[in-house]
Amino acid sequence: MRKTRRKAAAMTRQVKSNCLRSLVSRGILADTHAHLDFEMLSKNYQAVLNRAQQKGIEEIWLMSIDRDSFTRNLEFIAKAQKYTAKVKSQTSFPILRLAAGIDMEVLIPGSEVFSARLFSFSEQQLLEFLQREWQFMLEQAAKAKIPVEIVGEVGIDHYHLQNAYENSEITRKDVEQSHKLQQVMFEFFLNKAGELLLPLSIHTRGAEELCLEIVGRYSAAAKLSGVFHSYTGPLTLINEIKALGFYIGLNGIVSYKSASHILRRVLRDLKEKGQPSNTSVAGHADPKANSGGAETATLLKNLYQAGYVLETDAPYLVTAGADSKSLKQAYGERLNDPAGVADTLEFLGEQV
Repeated sequence: MRKTRRKAAAMTRQVKSNCLRSLVSRGILADTHAHLDFEMLSKNYQAVLNRAQQKGIEEIWLMSIDRDSFTRNLEFIAKAQKYTAKVKSQTSFPILRLAAGIDMEVLIPGSEVFSARLFSFSEQQLLEFLQREWQFMLEQAAKAKIPVEIVGEVGIDHYHLQNAYENSEITRKDVEQSHKLQQVMFEFFLNKAGELLLPLSIHTRGAEELCLEIVGRYSAAAKLSGVFHSYTGPLTLINEIKALGFYIGLNGIVSYKSASHILRRVLRDLKEKGQPSNTSVAGHADPKANSGGAETATLLKNLYQAGYVLETDAPYLVTAGADSKSLKQAYGERLNDPAGVADTLEFLGEQV
């Protein structure tokens, strides 16, 4: 057991550079938040990879929400490695980067992944459980020789909790217990990210100010980095998030009316970076393409410099105007996939 644990720690140390800083400095098109363990995406993994390759996606971050999700992500990467090794192609398939974490919804009554057992834990019991789960993930990754490169999906969600309380589905005591345990779990993973110098993918819905305050405290002791995933919170917090060295994750939600305030802010920040108006990147998602590549590369560069990265949250949040027919052909229903970051980039280019 000790040998396995030493191997797990060594595997994590072998990650020589922060993958978030790397993708930003290289200016590549990447999906920084996807759930490829979702059954229809995992089952059709070849379509996921082929569609991403065709759109010029160079990296995909595979989020985990618990140990089972993490194991399925390891299996996805193993299948992908075998497939891409035997396929001859002039362009590369995307690099798959593994994230380890536990989603806060395990502590939200009414969620599909809610765990009554974990919800009954004391703070100390939860910490002991988290340490066991974290060690399990590192050891499984070490056995598979696949490094853990991101901590995620982690964070705090008060939005769904408040809705359940207002609908009288849970009690005030339930709300307080969830608040307490969610924060304990979030801080546990912040510590792990700080120890291993890994970027985070943070869920903050309905708890944006609290998450920012906690991240700020931990960043004072260890230089944290990462993404505030699928951010739709107050605009007043965006500069503070960026000042801590974090990025704002943009996905298909920026094309929805409910997130129009975020879109306006992104467009303002792009213009301040000198982004040309009416940037056409339609059909030219790949920054390395001969035609349209320059416009795409400029838009990506300005997005990154303005403090934004792209993601999909696949299989959710399809960008408005995306090709629904091709998605249904690939997966049998209208599911988002990593190729969707190209749709979001195209949408932003049209809005500038």
